[in-house]
Amino acid sequence: MIGPRTSIAARPHRVRVQNPEPPLVDGDGGTLPLEYFDATPPFTYARIAPATAQDLERLAAGGGASISTAPHVVRCPFHPQVTTQTRFLYTDQRGTHVLGVVGVGTPELRNVETEALCIEVIQ
Repeated sequence: MIGPRTSIAARPHRVRVQNPEPPLVDGDGGTLPLEYFDATPPFTYARIAPATAQDLERLAAGGGASISTAPHVVRCPFHPQVTTQTRFLYTDQRGTHVLGVVGVGTPELRNVETEALCIEVIQ
């Protein structure tokens, strides 16, 4: 049996996993703002850390994109619903933080752990 790469003790953040509802079209042909709903399961424990240059090379898609804010890497047990449309919510002493996923992968394609490159969304 394959165990998790990041130990449970190294996952101190309880995060909520949310995905958007497919966009709705209003009566004028425009789209309504996205509404996010909890994934299944909605909570997981994760390690949230600043992204290193190696993380950026491994997880960033497209190769030519530049990131102007401090990116983070979220590592959690494999969650099949995490995509580039997903957002993570977590709360600490400074308040609630929203991390938008810009790249996602699974180490060695084993579906044991999810690694997501995220940018904090300022509200």
